[in-house]
Amino acid sequence: MEEGILRFWEENDIFKRSISQREGNKDYVFYDGPPFATGLPHFGHFVPGTIKDIIPRYWSMKGRRVERRFGWDCHGLPVEYEMEKELGISGRREIEDYGISKFNESCRGIVLRYTKEWRSVITRLGRWVDFDNDYKTMEPDYMESIKRPPFRGSGVHRRVDPTYTAQRAPTDPPIRVVLFTNQRALGAAGTHQPCCSRRLAAATRSTD
Repeated sequence: MEEGILRFWEENDIFKRSISQREGNKDYVFYDGPPFATGLPHFGHFVPGTIKDIIPRYWSMKGRRVERRFGWDCHGLPVEYEMEKELGISGRREIEDYGISKFNESCRGIVLRYTKEWRSVITRLGRWVDFDNDYKTMEPDYMESIKRPPFRGSGVHRRVDPTYTAQRAPTDPPIRVVLFTNQRALGAAGTHQPCCSRRLAAATRSTD
């Protein structure tokens, strides 16, 4: 029965029609943190992915126009680590000897390695997403779209960005990235570095 429903959806473009039939309606935008495409989907993706599918479906049934572009996270240590294994190199010094531009291009070549498998699994789960119009975090248009100005008017824009210092080799200069559990498992280690900060009073402004 499940496979029959999937065939019906595909043959009749049900997902695309759920968007086209709502042209002119108010949009509902759902931001979904994209996965890495350097690994295969697993159970940790299935349950959150199902939950993420419920919310757009709800708003679609409420009459909103809901585009759901799938995305790929193309940054981070997992991509670099995979490329280092393939090239047989390790650490910043060897990457520089290999050539940073060449290494970056090599990384770009593997970030979408398992997109076909992802498409097959996510579709089989019954989740509605647009793979044909996907986005990639390595694209300049995407990176520029998420930049936020440090200042708003004459005041300072206040925000909190948790970062840690990753140092894959004792001789490597620290790289400022957020370390997640899987990145620590790949050999990344946190280091404590001295820092200096100054406390400033935040200016208040009427919103009337």
